[in-house]
Parts: sequence; C-alpha cells; structure tokens
Amino acid sequence: MKKVRDVMRKGFLSIDHDATVRDACAAMAKQCKPVMLVLDDGKLAGILTDGDLLRAFYLKVSSFARGDDEFYKMK
Repeated sequence: MKKVRDVMRKGFLSIDHDATVRDACAAMAKQCKPVMLVLDDGKLAGILTDGDLLRAFYLKVSSFARGDDEFYKMK
C-alpha cells in the first residue's frame, strides 16, 4: 500500500508570518503557486491560499467603497 509520502505534493513556497501580504502575493504570482506555507521560527504556523488573498483584497476594496476609515489603516 502506498504511503502518504509517496503521493504528497512537495516544493511548496514558504514565507515568514511577519512578511507583508504584498510580499506573499508577489511570490505566489511569480511562481504561479496557489498555496504558500506560513512559518514562525521555521515551524508551520498556517497555510495561505490565493482565496485568502482574494478575500483580503475584497475586504479592503469594500471598506474603501464604504468610506471606512479602516481602509487607510490596512497595509
């Protein structure tokens, strides 16, 4: 029987949890990867997907359209 290691994906992008969303987006776009591992001191802290980035973008644009001051606090 095959093991998980035999069928798992390898070669994921990774980024430190303190990196900017802009840096993560740029790296994912440059490498054409929809998923990035988020690391904290070299340990897995989470997974960032292209869907997460789209949601963040949508929330930022929506707050701008509403004239919400929170838009200007987001970076």
